[in-house]
Amino acid sequence: MPSLLDQLHAFAVTLLGGVAMGVLYDVLRIVRGMAGRRGPLGWVLDLLYWIVVTPLMAGLLLEANRGELRMYVFMGIAAGLGLYFAFLSGLVLEALLAVSRGVRAVLAWAAHLVMMILILPAMLLRGAAWPSGADRWRQTGRGGTRLAWRLLPWRASLAWRRR
Repeated sequence: MPSLLDQLHAFAVTLLGGVAMGVLYDVLRIVRGMAGRRGPLGWVLDLLYWIVVTPLMAGLLLEANRGELRMYVFMGIAAGLGLYFAFLSGLVLEALLAVSRGVRAVLAWAAHLVMMILILPAMLLRGAAWPSGADRWRQTGRGGTRLAWRLLPWRASLAWRRR
């Protein structure tokens, strides 16, 4: 029979394991929010969660109390999850959302930069080849003359806009 100190150690480890399960679940919630909640991708993400969590908890149980399943182990996991969702989940979700927004902004900026590097020579060549078409790319407004970067030179006008 394990001593009280061993049982307390196992309880603390399973408590931290429950918190780790909650953090991984919140990461999954953010990824599922970006990827869509329904369909096969959701199933794959759920399966991936359990593929990650099962060995993690098995390793923690083996380290904490040689893999013995006792009531305090289940209580530690449940208490860790409960404490995490009660006190830390909101903060972690906000931090993860801020990080995901930042990553998306950086990726969008990088994609825009790559597209401009690829498209700008074509726009300049077209302006040099057809000077009358180059004036079409300038828009006047309250701010003065600016280039209309949203309009691509090879983009055909839509039929419903011509009417």
